[in-house]
Amino acid sequence: MNDDYYIIGVHDSSSGKVYLFNRSDNSLAYTITNTSGANYFANQGHAVSGNYLVLTDGSTTRKLFVYDISTFSSSTITSANYTLNDPNYNNLKGNQLGKNRQNLSISGNYIVAGDLFYGTGSAGQMWEGIAYVWDISTFGSSTITSANYTLTNPQYNVGVYRDQFGQCVDINGTTIAIGSYQQGDGAATTTKPNDGLVYVYDISNFGSSVISSADYTIANPDYGGSADGNDGFSTNLAVTENHIIVSAYNNSTPYSAAGTCYVFNVSNGTLL
Repeated sequence: MNDDYYIIGVHDSSSGKVYLFNRSDNSLAYTITNTSGANYFANQGHAVSGNYLVLTDGSTTRKLFVYDISTFSSSTITSANYTLNDPNYNNLKGNQLGKNRQNLSISGNYIVAGDLFYGTGSAGQMWEGIAYVWDISTFGSSTITSANYTLTNPQYNVGVYRDQFGQCVDINGTTIAIGSYQQGDGAATTTKPNDGLVYVYDISNFGSSVISSADYTIANPDYGGSADGNDGFSTNLAVTENHIIVSAYNNSTPYSAAGTCYVFNVSNGTLL
């Protein structure tokens, strides 16, 4: 929901709709229909900030649809204000662009989407993952074919592969956190993979359109600890004004697969 509306999706394999209900009296305000031919329209991927609503195309065409609620002039909305095409769709790499709620986020004018299955290699070198950032304020047409920024996996080719960078993303203001939940920590990946890492970026520090390193990295506090690896650290996360919250659903403290949630300082990644 945003300040004014509850936003509820209803889907099936061939269509799908999204309803916006007024929070003031629960009445139906708008219905967004699927006219794009997308399968699983708004199935799992959706994000809202202010008047901007981002919905996903769960099919293989891999698109994101951006709606500006303030421009709605009728109760039934049949087209998006903007359509964001997967920047790597023509290369047939990846197929998870913003597909789930965990890897799609928006704050103000910035949209962040991860594709954990993106890969430049083959076999064991697949799924290093990638993420993209769009700035709505720069859009000059209704169809956007490239992102403002591309965030590549900072530790691709370190140890084992299939890091799945972009499994989850979140943005608050200009701070972006991206989870790489099957990434190990440095050279130890060869013996203790899948402990997970979180990469944190500040958009205001971006100096080029391709970003290959993060401002700082948050490692799994229990790295190499109980049950060595597979903690699920960074399978989900959230960024607030002051904190980054990261889950480790499979962490085995105090007992097997008990799960842990960690809260970090957003300015430097210190565990609080």
